[in-house]
Amino acid sequence: MKEGRIRGVFSLRRLGDSGAVNYELVTDAERIDELKPFHPQMPANAGRLLSKTTLHGAFEEPIAAVIRPCELRGFIELVKRQQGDMANILTICPTCPGVLPLDASIAEDGAARVDAYWESVARGELPSGIRPSCLACEHPIPMAADVIVRIVGEPEADAKTTFVFSNDEAAGWAEGIDGEVEQASEAVAEPEGIKALRDAEREKQRETYEASSLGLDGLIETFAHCTGCHGCSAVCPICYCQLCEFESSRSGFTPPRMDAELRRKGAAKVPPGTLAFQLGRLAHMAMSCVGCGMCSDVCPADIPVADAFRRVGRGVQALFDYVPGRSVDEAIPLTTFVEQELSDIGE
Repeated sequence: MKEGRIRGVFSLRRLGDSGAVNYELVTDAERIDELKPFHPQMPANAGRLLSKTTLHGAFEEPIAAVIRPCELRGFIELVKRQQGDMANILTICPTCPGVLPLDASIAEDGAARVDAYWESVARGELPSGIRPSCLACEHPIPMAADVIVRIVGEPEADAKTTFVFSNDEAAGWAEGIDGEVEQASEAVAEPEGIKALRDAEREKQRETYEASSLGLDGLIETFAHCTGCHGCSAVCPICYCQLCEFESSRSGFTPPRMDAELRRKGAAKVPPGTLAFQLGRLAHMAMSCVGCGMCSDVCPADIPVADAFRRVGRGVQALFDYVPGRSVDEAIPLTTFVEQELSDIGE
């Protein structure tokens, strides 16, 4: 920034003494020390924020964006839907150990939990108390980042000095950087111990959400406590519609519809359509779910939304050999047509 090579840095910044953090775009080089780029929380999915920031055009000057792998993949999915522009953004991602839930920032032991988190990361262990989605994360190693920063298994003090550049263009930014610089993203791997723990957690979730439990009765049970607040869609990086059908007055109960429901069933759920809302979201975004866990973290009813969505998402994505956010050049299966596709599943 001091040399004018980039205009600013998009990253987490601590807000006051409360422990809260938020994303900010900082263009004053003197304020860089206020940033907390690898702080173990995700107040919002940065992919959604970058989408909104670049929706009407790319940054005119280069910026660096320090975000987590699932946030980058969410941004890529939105870019493929013409909901953002990646030009002039140097993406920097850590090898991700996961994040603590949002309530950790206001907990009395919040600071202690953050300290314990970094102690585990330095030992190359999976921190305790992270989001369930992070426990079962399939892609903690950045897949499309320009720069990868190793932090798992590295002492915190050294985490900022090991850079891996994934392409020749990104490697050009290494000039003048203090610390170890490599150029081979394929060499970055998840520690075997952490990988085994995550594999086990995914299997546990798979058993919880078997196909039978995802039938109508299972879904009704899973989402029985849904309050209809729509907070999950508000934070989801894949839900981007400006005019959502579920936010329209047509999704509510007018007196005639209420009367018809009462005549038919003798009872009517208020608010209506909470299961239809979840099924609608599932149909729209399961193919591109990046497993960030924002939906579960903000749910006031503690519904494991992310677990259920990832269970369905994994099956759909595997069917098409599709990894959301793997590449900006990879077409979304829902937007393509292949003759005789899925003929093996029958009529």
